[in-house]
Amino acid sequence: VLNSSRSKPKLRRILYEEASGEKIPQALSNFPIMAFMSDEGGVFAGSRAMGAESLMGTASKLNKGWDGSEIRKDLKGDGKSSSAAEICKTPRIGAHLMMQPGVFEKMTSVNDGQIRDIGLAARFLLSQPESTKGTRFLGGREQGSTLWIDAFNQRIEFILSIPAVVMDGSLVMHELPLSVAARAEWVAYHDKVEAMLGEAGIYGKISDIASKSAENAARIAACFTFYEHHYGASEIPAEVMRAACVVAEWYLNECLILFGLKTESQAVQDAIA
Repeated sequence: VLNSSRSKPKLRRILYEEASGEKIPQALSNFPIMAFMSDEGGVFAGSRAMGAESLMGTASKLNKGWDGSEIRKDLKGDGKSSSAAEICKTPRIGAHLMMQPGVFEKMTSVNDGQIRDIGLAARFLLSQPESTKGTRFLGGREQGSTLWIDAFNQRIEFILSIPAVVMDGSLVMHELPLSVAARAEWVAYHDKVEAMLGEAGIYGKISDIASKSAENAARIAACFTFYEHHYGASEIPAEVMRAACVVAEWYLNECLILFGLKTESQAVQDAIA
């Protein structure tokens, strides 16, 4: 005899190529982790969810997922029962998207730049690598060592093999605080960027992105620490926080290039200085 009261099995899917403001809560209620991964970012940027009519709703849910805030979608009742909701209390959303400059420009211009106004662009680490066209010769090219990339890949595979602990639909989190010295490094970086956010400051025209840089630096430091020690780490050390701030600042300078506020050579000179 079939028991109609049984709940449907939940699909533990993590990888996605496109976003949908309607489907994000449903997916996260099944499993609280999502990762948008694509080497054809146009699939993500060109989806209906990122179009003019849906962008605000989609971006808002992606923002909440980045923040780790509760995401819910209220469901209408059938007239016989009260309305229900799809809820994820501990969402974690990440993304790694590669796209051509023209695709990025089109995505960031939808609704007069709404993706920046609503804060979604600031939650990404944006970069525009310098083109290698004209230098990609095969003749006389020696096969380089893959020792370091092999070691990196093995470490990432190990980290990904560590199962996420989920209880009652919520992730069980491992807290990784800043050490006293690391917090001092973080505060110094935060204040350094803050001082450059005014209209006359170097980051004045990307203040939406720069305002999130210190938080991104803390997240980068957490990733570095977990990569090195995984659950054996009790706190983020100062030297790791310092390195993370350097990386975060590099991404800020990439944004200056990306939005046409600085040339590649100027960015390199600033990095050396």
